[in-house]
Amino acid sequence: MSDGRWVAADFDGDGHTDIAIAFDDGDHTSIDVHKMGKFAQPCVPMGMSHMQTYVDESTMDDTIDTEEMQGIAQSSQNWYWNSRLRIYRVPTTNRIDGPADLAWQIAAPPSPGQGVFCQLGYNHMGDSDFYNGNLYVTLSRDESHGHGDECPLPAGVTVTDPALLVLDANLSPVGFGIMRGASGSWVAVNPVDGRLYNAKPGFGTLRAYDLKTVGAVPKGIDTPEARHSLDYIGRVDLPLGFSGDYWDQGGAFSPNGTFYYVADTGTVDSGNDSSIQSGVHAFKLTPFPAGTTAISPDAPEPADHVISTAPGVEKVFVGGDTNTGYFRIAYDPQYSFFGDWIGRQYELEGTTVYRGTDGLMHVMVVMLHNESGEDDISLYGWYNNEP
Repeated sequence: MSDGRWVAADFDGDGHTDIAIAFDDGDHTSIDVHKMGKFAQPCVPMGMSHMQTYVDESTMDDTIDTEEMQGIAQSSQNWYWNSRLRIYRVPTTNRIDGPADLAWQIAAPPSPGQGVFCQLGYNHMGDSDFYNGNLYVTLSRDESHGHGDECPLPAGVTVTDPALLVLDANLSPVGFGIMRGASGSWVAVNPVDGRLYNAKPGFGTLRAYDLKTVGAVPKGIDTPEARHSLDYIGRVDLPLGFSGDYWDQGGAFSPNGTFYYVADTGTVDSGNDSSIQSGVHAFKLTPFPAGTTAISPDAPEPADHVISTAPGVEKVFVGGDTNTGYFRIAYDPQYSFFGDWIGRQYELEGTTVYRGTDGLMHVMVVMLHNESGEDDISLYGWYNNEP
C-alpha cells in the first residue's frame, strides 16, 4: 500500500467495509482506518477508493456495439448502455459488458427515416438515467461527420433544442418533451425532489425541469406532442473551483441527492498537467422548493429561481485515491499529427451512481476511445462512504 493512497477492505473483521489510508509515521507506516456507509466518521467527509476498470478496450459482448458510446444507467434488474443511436439492456444477472437481451435504436443507418424521432431530426442520444421504472435520455441533432444524412430533416422541420425521451424498462417509448435552453449531452433525475436536471450549453451550469410535465410520444412530426415542452424551473450555478476548456458530458445523482458531474478536458493532456481537473466532481445540492413555479426558459431567471451559493449548492471534497478532492481520470484527449491537433482521442462520457449490495455508493464513468474503426470504451469505477 503506497503512502497517501486510499483503499477499502474489512480491516477489523467486523463484516463492514472500512476505508483506510497509509501514511508516513516517522520510521513506520501507519494505517488510518475509517468506517464507511452508515458508520462514516466526520474525519473523512467522503472517502473513496478506485475499484477497478470493469470494461477495458473491446471486451464488450458481440450483442453491444461500442461505436460512439455515450453512457450507462442502471436499475436493480438491468444495466442500460446507450450509444449515439442505440440503447442496450443487460440483465444484472449477466456480466456488465453483456450479453444484452434487448436493444432499441433511434434510427437504422443506412436506412433513414425509421421512427418518428428520426423523422423529427433527432440522431443523437446523450447519457441516460433510470428513475422510478423508466429510462430517461436526451435527444439532439448532430450534423458532424455526415451524421445528418442518417435522419434528413423534412421540409419545414428544424431542431433548435434537445428533447427528453422516456422509455419503460423494456425500452418502449412512453413519453417525450422538448427541453428548451438545455444541452443534449446528458439528463438525470434527482430522487430527492423528482425533478429533471440537464446542463446549460457550456460547462458548470445546470437547468431544472418539471418531470411531471412530460408529454405523450408524438405520433407524427406535425402534431402537438412533437412541439410539447417541459416546464422550466430554474438554474444551478455549480461552484466548480476551477476553470478551463472542459466539455459537459455527464451527470448523475446518488440516492441521497448528491450530484456527480463529469469534467471532460477538451484539448489539454491531463496526464501531464495535474491542474487539469478531468474526472468526476461531487456537489451537495439543495433542490428548489416544492412550490417553485415554472418560468420562461428564454429569459433571465428571477433570483428565487437561481441556486448559486451555499447552502443551496456546495462542492463536496472527496478524500482518497489521488487525494485531489474528486475522482481524477488523467488522459490525453488529443489526436495529433506532427503536432497539429486533428480530433478527440479520448473522451469522458456519461456516469451512473448507485448503492451496491455491499452498502457502498458506487460511481462509474465511461471513457470513449475514438478510433478509425470501431470505438472502444473503458468503464471506470469507484466506491465511497456517502451515507
